[in-house]
Amino acid sequence: MSRLNPRGIALLFLISLLLSCLCTGCLRAPDEIQSDVAEEELYIDARLGFTLLLPLDWEKITIPVSSPAYRIDTVIWEIPAQQPLQMQIRVLNETDRTAPAEALLTTVLRQQGLTAEIVPLAHPHGTASTARTNTRHGLQQLTVLLTEKQGYLMTITGSEQSLDMLADLCARVTESLRDL
Repeated sequence: MSRLNPRGIALLFLISLLLSCLCTGCLRAPDEIQSDVAEEELYIDARLGFTLLLPLDWEKITIPVSSPAYRIDTVIWEIPAQQPLQMQIRVLNETDRTAPAEALLTTVLRQQGLTAEIVPLAHPHGTASTARTNTRHGLQQLTVLLTEKQGYLMTITGSEQSLDMLADLCARVTESLRDL
């Protein structure tokens, strides 16, 4: 059995690399790829214990701890559009998660002095209910998701046109929400 010298190993590596390039073909540059789907990134929140896919142009809002609006259990994003939207995800505490999703959503609406038709929502990672209602800030879509580990309240607020325009995108983001 003959031994390969370093030059022979390098030549074999180069040949295998060339063959793999020939077999896979040339890839197009990312800016040439056409797609109707927004580029997304995986957001991981280890502190609150969840992940979700977000479009790259959504901006996470940081609220200072000294602000009265600060909540340790909430993450907020601004959604750029012709008329901006805002999305909040709040992790529900243990006592809130003892009720079904529909009952939790009814309680949230009642606490805000709102009424809406609550609709069950098919979600791949748990049981969910959703509702749309008008508020002084615009139209609000609330979704409660109960998974094996946690409960979440997702609130998307904006104009009716913005919510309708981004309905598919918001549905994909909602569907991607899951426990870490």
